[in-house]
Amino acid sequence: MDWLVYIPAARSPFKQHRPLASDQDRLDMLAAALAPYERVSISTLELSRSPDQPSYTVDTLKEIQRRADPGCTLRLLIGEDQARDFHNWKSSDQIIQLAEPVVLMRDKDCASRESFELEMRQHWSRGQSQQWRTRALDLPLMDVSATRIRHLLAHKENDQTELKSALCQVVLDIIQERKLYQ
Repeated sequence: MDWLVYIPAARSPFKQHRPLASDQDRLDMLAAALAPYERVSISTLELSRSPDQPSYTVDTLKEIQRRADPGCTLRLLIGEDQARDFHNWKSSDQIIQLAEPVVLMRDKDCASRESFELEMRQHWSRGQSQQWRTRALDLPLMDVSATRIRHLLAHKENDQTELKSALCQVVLDIIQERKLYQ
């Protein structure tokens, strides 16, 4: 990988509501979390679109490809949970042509490539499911859930130890200073 670009979604087509934090708060938290790293950046491409329109990955990838240097190979990093629903994404076959997905395994119950491939067969052909299997990265699983973190933040008796193990301190400081997710 030469460069990693984070692209916060404006509004997921699979969710009824916009994110709980403002776009600027989300950008600030992401920038703070990425500050120590090299060869990473943040694109506001999706956030600059109309807030009333859902963000579609295929549209974003078309725009990125239009702007990218010729010969640049794009990959789309997605979580295993997103891969399971990938068949529901707008123009999923076209997305694969624009930027082959790389799957970050996240679900403890679907942690092996074999079980992941079997699960993908519910919506993809045998050959396609085997391709999905090869797209899965063998990484250590992290027991972190955004839903769990938001729950902890929303309750006054939140567990600071769990929060500090899930979030870097600078992001936790932003959340607490701005009273986000409460």
